[in-house]
Amino acid sequence: MRRVTIPKSDGGERELGIPTVTDRLVQQAILQVLGPRYDATFSPHSHGFRPNHSAHHAVMEAQRYIQEGYDWLVDVDLNGVVFDREKGTPQGGPLSPLLANVLIDDIDKLLEARGHRFVRYADDCNIYVQSRRAGERVMTALRKDKRLAEFLLAQSLCEMKYYAAAITVFNMILQALLLGLVPLMRRRRR
Repeated sequence: MRRVTIPKSDGGERELGIPTVTDRLVQQAILQVLGPRYDATFSPHSHGFRPNHSAHHAVMEAQRYIQEGYDWLVDVDLNGVVFDREKGTPQGGPLSPLLANVLIDDIDKLLEARGHRFVRYADDCNIYVQSRRAGERVMTALRKDKRLAEFLLAQSLCEMKYYAAAITVFNMILQALLLGLVPLMRRRRR
């Protein structure tokens, strides 16, 4: 496995692992066997790097929540939670998206158990609420949840913010616009 870094839009760098041909072959074989088994257990609110799920599906689900009046969101950025530079499968191999979803699925299950309306695409997760106050309560509860702390590792790895959901839905909204989706309509703030 050869490790390389590529520049990120925010000025940082993302580390990737470029697998050898043998590594890629073995990882792909494992993915073909384990992928369908795990995918069947993943949350229906998880749309990143899964068969029959896409950014389009994530945006459509988010739009549905907004139309139902859940027009505030808590933006949970899980970037950096899954990949450890010294252990595991680095980003870049065929198996890494499945492994990331396996780990992050536990967070999805916690959110489902709490009855939250949420959409996750890869390491971006938005929880939809009906007011700013509800968003603040959700942020406080998530920061205090000991089960969640093991995934988030540190406050700096999970930025929770609230926005008027109609103004911003995921960092990947530009992808959705490129797919030809209708942009979200701006709703009044509460």
